Amino acid sequence: MASIPFTMELGTEFNQQGASRLPMRIRQPATGALLEIHPGLGALCTRWQVPHRGELIDLLWYDREQPDQVHPAKQGIPILFPFPNRLRHGHFIWEGKDFQLPRNDPTGRHAIHGLVTTLPWRLVDHEINARKVKCTLAIESPGEPLWPAAGQLSLTVVWTATALSMSFHVRSLADKPFPFGLGVHPYWAWPPCNSKLFADSSMDQLEMWELIDCLPTGKRRSLTSQEALLTQAKTIPLGDTHWDHALRTKQLPMTWYLVSPEKGVLATRCSSAFRDFVLFTPPHRQAICVEPYTCITDAIHLQEQSMDTGWMVLQPLEEWQGVITWSWHPEMTAAMAVHEAK
Repeated sequence: MASIPFTMELGTEFNQQGASRLPMRIRQPATGALLEIHPGLGALCTRWQVPHRGELIDLLWYDREQPDQVHPAKQGIPILFPFPNRLRHGHFIWEGKDFQLPRNDPTGRHAIHGLVTTLPWRLVDHEINARKVKCTLAIESPGEPLWPAAGQLSLTVVWTATALSMSFHVRSLADKPFPFGLGVHPYWAWPPCNSKLFADSSMDQLEMWELIDCLPTGKRRSLTSQEALLTQAKTIPLGDTHWDHALRTKQLPMTWYLVSPEKGVLATRCSSAFRDFVLFTPPHRQAICVEPYTCITDAIHLQEQSMDTGWMVLQPLEEWQGVITWSWHPEMTAAMAVHEAK
């Protein structure tokens, strides 16, 4: 059977930074599969649609009624850089200098989700063939007065309709060190009421960060009996359980599986730098978030206490790379996912 080609629609309106004001739409015409990315809005991937049982379904959650009214960090796949999640009070000291970020978390007390979720990205390159679509976007993360130095983040997206990978390339742009952490915050359209979530890991390979008001104290503990269900394929659906938990894995690499009877299995697999994960169920109960991070929340403060937080510092012109891959398996069951992991 011949491979089905892809098409790409690029936005035709551009801002002063050269970023498109309109989304890129990548399609597989023969099946109707669609991937939508907004270069002008944080390189936010808002839609991943696939054909399943006679209709197109959404793998990502986004607000269909008023997508333009929802903050980009609350739908699709937001990219969190140069820090993921919260930074306490939006304030830190680096090499003796004070830095104050906007306190933009829901409480108004802390900075949240980095500096690039609403900024325009440039489309650097794209390539289409019969098997996949590949495109690269880039942004220069702000330096002073918000951050100690400027850095460049490049994102290469590869899509095959049933699999999506994001490769990240970070480079220091200044003549001084560039501190950073990186994360993504995907909202998967797997309703918790009938969806299972588990990892191909044993209980002793996962630890839970102790959180107070969503910020880690620096302490980690073993999983409780309820939390240990995250390592068992026979676990029950998440149901009404609220999750906003941060975990550290000792097993690298590790795969997370989301399973529902309607959509099958969505697998998340990361390169070894992504050791920390946040598991979150939004209040609207229409999605589940499995968030890979290179560092724990508020790592820039915890690393001052000589903790293993995952916080990274690039020296001038130094580079770093990491990758996250998601794959959709429409007819796979939880038991089949475990068998594949082994």
